[in-house]
Amino acid sequence: VIQFPDFLTLVVAKGLFPIDFVGQAGDVVNIDFSQGIVYVNGNALTEPYTNTLTTRDNGAFTYPLTVPEGYVFVLGDNRNISKDSRHPQVGLVPVDDIIGKVVLRLTPFSEFGVVN
Repeated sequence: VIQFPDFLTLVVAKGLFPIDFVGQAGDVVNIDFSQGIVYVNGNALTEPYTNTLTTRDNGAFTYPLTVPEGYVFVLGDNRNISKDSRHPQVGLVPVDDIIGKVVLRLTPFSEFGVVN
């Protein structure tokens, strides 16, 4: 099981841009697409970093979804165009495909620095 210091952490997985880690094995992810709210284990996520609510469903899963062992559920920041776990071509990301954690932002230059 992956243990990150923060609940939401940016990870880099094979074939994906840096993306938000939302749920790991055993977590229950539920998305209320009509309200645009993501819940993990019954708790609504506070997501000030997204530019839109989570209203797009690409049909990869029915919710609530329990993340199985060996996988993580990820969501992109730009929820209207992100290809993430909601998309059937991505789905759940195998833990073995996680190749790193984002720790430094290079651009835009006005936000250059360590990613918390």
